[in-house]
Amino acid sequence: MSTITMPAPRRVLADVVPRSVLADVALVLGAAALVGALAQLSFHLANNPVPVTGQTLGVMLTGTALGWRRAGLALSLYLVAGVAGVPWFADHSSGYVTATFGYLIGFVVAGSVLGWLASRGTDRTMSRAVVSMVTGDVLIFIFGVTWLKFAIHASVSQAIAFGFTPFVWGEVIKATVSGVVLPSSWRLVDRVTQREIWSRVLVEDELRVVFVDTGQLPAEEPLLSQQQAPHREVRPVRRDEQVSRRRSLGTRDEEGVRDSSSTKVTIDHE
Repeated sequence: MSTITMPAPRRVLADVVPRSVLADVALVLGAAALVGALAQLSFHLANNPVPVTGQTLGVMLTGTALGWRRAGLALSLYLVAGVAGVPWFADHSSGYVTATFGYLIGFVVAGSVLGWLASRGTDRTMSRAVVSMVTGDVLIFIFGVTWLKFAIHASVSQAIAFGFTPFVWGEVIKATVSGVVLPSSWRLVDRVTQREIWSRVLVEDELRVVFVDTGQLPAEEPLLSQQQAPHREVRPVRRDEQVSRRRSLGTRDEEGVRDSSSTKVTIDHE
């Protein structure tokens, strides 16, 4: 019997990358840079202190893909570094941006919430992903419009007119784009993962060897050659011998997320 132990299932899309400190640092820096790059896709509306930018699209994508910890760190880095002088706010600006600073705070909160939701499977289907993006967007505008009201000494209706109403359709488009991109990425990852699993199963099956152990063989010891294990006999399995495969795959909970146990594929040669 040979057992293939697969890695634990991924909770967020960034878990495709093998986990390490270096990988986490690269993901955090890359996410902050992405939001900074999308911030330069901006233009101003007439008599409006709040520009139209691509920042919220970056927050949706990075927050959902990275998970709440890495997303929170990435967007906090974006905020702190921009205030410290890195010119990656809208229009290559930096420092304390009075009227729109509330949106930047909202980025950190929304990115963390989106990452938390994604770890519970909300980015696996388009409908749930879009709802998740809209939730993140609402959080951004709650912080942004509230800050704007006090920054420009406006009434609530004026703050909404300046800081929310002109951006509704743009945000709908961004939420839809994110809601399509993320589930599509998951389908691609799942397809590749399944292909890798079956490739490993077929390799094990094609070996067609049986160990007749004269001693005691550990339960999950890897296959060894005759030279590596001279105390064992190795004989080929006849073609007509029964080959049974028992595959114990992780189940999905109600949220569509596989359980946290590793996936094992077991092949018996009897």
